[in-house]
Amino acid sequence: MGKIILISILFGFLISLTGCEGEPPAIPPQPARAAVTTPTTAPSLPLPTSPPTTASAAYISESNSNSNNYMTFEYEENREPRKLIALTFDDGPAIYTPYLLDALKERGARATFFLIGRYAHSRPQTVLRILREGHEIGNHTYNHRNLVMIDYEYARWQMAYTNAILRGITGEYPAIMRPPFGIHNEQTADIARDLGMSLILWSIDPQDWYHRDTDITREHVLARARHGSVILLHDIHKPSVIAAIQIVDELMSLGYEFVTVSELFEYMGHEMVAGAVYREPPRPSEDSAPVCTDDYNEDTAGECYVRQYYEY
Repeated sequence: MGKIILISILFGFLISLTGCEGEPPAIPPQPARAAVTTPTTAPSLPLPTSPPTTASAAYISESNSNSNNYMTFEYEENREPRKLIALTFDDGPAIYTPYLLDALKERGARATFFLIGRYAHSRPQTVLRILREGHEIGNHTYNHRNLVMIDYEYARWQMAYTNAILRGITGEYPAIMRPPFGIHNEQTADIARDLGMSLILWSIDPQDWYHRDTDITREHVLARARHGSVILLHDIHKPSVIAAIQIVDELMSLGYEFVTVSELFEYMGHEMVAGAVYREPPRPSEDSAPVCTDDYNEDTAGECYVRQYYEY
């Protein structure tokens, strides 16, 4: 009997500890999770439908050849048409020519040198350097005689003997020549044709040999330079060499490239013909050679020399 009472007391005590009457309190529900969708295909980046039109712009495209599907950069450049100019120097090689060559090499500019035969003979190392550094060499006669004032045989000797000197130094005959003072006639053209040379005049002449002023030379050229111009200067005069370097710097900053005469004609799609006369590569509806008059005329835009009959 006593055992029954003790068990009843213990059972009642346990019920009081739980404090539960009827059903226990319900567990609060967990917050609902957001639905997760799994894509059926890999997301793709928007790609341009065509290459960018700005120069040197980059765009992204997928590399099909890469197994890891890395993204690669492709560079497309919309190049501007090249702006080329031929810088030419007459009457050298001279004492200032090596200095000029240093400056041209430093700037990556090429030029054309119309050499006097007797000077080339006395400075063969300078002649070789001109050729080896990517410049072009032309014939400017042996001692700068006016070719229309001498007979056929002497005129031919002036050109042929200079060719022999240049070939003896460089191993090559020149393909171009410039008659002294820019003065020529049918006889001059016939001789040049026989010797395989085109006659190259110029389209910009600052008369640097006359005033020998660096500023005048520079400003004259910069005011007239355009794609396809052939500029006449003289590396026998220090002011001209200084002006040439300034001209190169200024025009390069405007996007111009300096090339040889032959490179200029080739780029502009014109093949020079032996015996033909050019002042610059022919343009549509323009004559390829100027008419030289007895006196310098501003109407010719400096295309021809004043007829100063001097020799070297």
